[in-house]
Amino acid sequence: MSTMHEIFLSYSRKDNHPKQPDGEGWVTAFERELKARHRNYSGRDLDIFFDQTSIDFGRDWKRELAAGIRSSRLFIAFLSPHYIASENCLWEWEEYLRREHSSARGDDGILPIFFVTPSDLTASEDQSIAAWLEDIKRRNWAKCCDLQPWFERGPEVLAELDAAERLAQVKAHPRAPADDLRTLAERLDELDRRIAARLDQIALADLAPGNVVRSHEHFVGRHMELSTLHSLMVAGGPQSGGHGTGGRGMIAAAHSPGGLGKTALARQYAHAYAGFYAAGGTWEVGCEGASSLGLALLRLVDDRNLQRAAQGVLEPLVLTEAERNDSDLAAVAILDYLRRLTLGRVEVVRRELKQHPDRHSPEADLPIMKQPRCLLILDNVDQPRLLHADQAALLPAEEWLEVIVTTRLSPTAFGAGERWARAVEIEPLPDADALDLLRDFQPGHQFRDPEQEQAARQIARALDGYTLAVELVAAYLGAHASEGYQPSDYLLRLQNEGLIGVDSLVQDPGVAKEVRHATDADRNRMATLIGWSLTRLSPPARAALEFASLLQPDQIPLSWLEILTKQRHAETLTDQPGYPAKWPSVWRELYDLRLLHAAEEIEV
Repeated sequence: MSTMHEIFLSYSRKDNHPKQPDGEGWVTAFERELKARHRNYSGRDLDIFFDQTSIDFGRDWKRELAAGIRSSRLFIAFLSPHYIASENCLWEWEEYLRREHSSARGDDGILPIFFVTPSDLTASEDQSIAAWLEDIKRRNWAKCCDLQPWFERGPEVLAELDAAERLAQVKAHPRAPADDLRTLAERLDELDRRIAARLDQIALADLAPGNVVRSHEHFVGRHMELSTLHSLMVAGGPQSGGHGTGGRGMIAAAHSPGGLGKTALARQYAHAYAGFYAAGGTWEVGCEGASSLGLALLRLVDDRNLQRAAQGVLEPLVLTEAERNDSDLAAVAILDYLRRLTLGRVEVVRRELKQHPDRHSPEADLPIMKQPRCLLILDNVDQPRLLHADQAALLPAEEWLEVIVTTRLSPTAFGAGERWARAVEIEPLPDADALDLLRDFQPGHQFRDPEQEQAARQIARALDGYTLAVELVAAYLGAHASEGYQPSDYLLRLQNEGLIGVDSLVQDPGVAKEVRHATDADRNRMATLIGWSLTRLSPPARAALEFASLLQPDQIPLSWLEILTKQRHAETLTDQPGYPAKWPSVWRELYDLRLLHAAEEIEV
């Protein structure tokens, strides 16, 4: 297993050229200075992946860089015109971004350092570079470290810091220009404290109790959905004037047809933001078939993880006979137990963080839990009754509780009223992320050659973003790579068997031990998922799908589909004056279940 690093330094080599023949570059000097400051502040050594010292001569540098990014918690980018123009820097940024939520346990693992002012960062006409620059500019610049005034003076300015700081202690005088050395020292100290606090947030996440399975090492992408879900959680709900859930017992949802990774997303969220739930923990309750909140929550009563979390804080959770026989009473009792657990564990967590072996901040600067929180994941809700208004009302409208629902159903089916926040719709996995997932299972996380990468790209496109299918194929390819089996081999099989042929892969022993949840994959086969969707179609939508099946997938004129479907179901699809058109609702059915989607954007 590779060594874990706390920071990965990403920079353009042009910004690290020594100005003097025997001198050192800016980034080299910065790495040395940051390590020294961190040692003085925390008493710990900072483990930094810096290619100048972390890659041995003669090694495959790109593979070593990829391994360094995968094994690093935080990512420091030295932003400059040279950085923006570098394809290698773009690759490093995107490679880290795909795993930011796993590595940094949140969406703020990138720490920008400016060698120029943000307005000076301009992109070429290359669209990928332009999009990357827009992503950089959307970041929170209040957290950046601006070293631009000192960059042009060269790395020697860092060597002057120690003498300047000692001089300032005995001789006070008014602050000189903006590039005063004491200002540079303050910015470096602030950066170091932010790094220490961010690493301690990761340590805090490790202390969160719960029964949510650990993050899967092959989780890639979905950073926009995860960030959106987090924004909903912390931005405050309607009761407090915000646009999110912000505790308050509001309900956020991740919804999509089967096979796109709703449960995986909710579990990854619980892992990535566990630091926010260090007191109350992250708890998952399977809700398949459950029609009341109490019946679902009863599954927590005998959970050993809950019992361990309560040790030294609360007596074990025991329900009365009346509570066991009345699902509403059971829900109230279990939720009250979670509330008392959340509030009671605050001091326990503070004590554990002080003793944590990976703590970086001095005791006086340890993170403070401003609001103890508990996360409840109601997974695979398939009965609308479970979250009707009377059931949703059982969830306390208090700051300590946050709820995520995963469901194939549309949130409009539940009728939870004001308790329902904006849903996060899980789209098919983008081709780039699907390709990255296929690569992740390969030996050394690399394809054998460009030909095999191209074959994998075709596989990713053919699997159409079904996350479960991509993961099964990736695990299958990885399990048989040592036998010489390559993506080009599986591509032939996929072309012959189609998407449904992926179902058989879960029976392969090498696959079952590598995928996230082999039993879930076995139960949620592609044929089953598609069948589940078909049984829920209205007669007009089923007819439209039958007509669509007569043509090639990318050659279905929607106007033709609409005409034929209206002819067969004239009695239900004939528009009436003064009423909304009826065809869009048929299209919406097929689109929501991902049975059809438009090649071009249309109004629905």
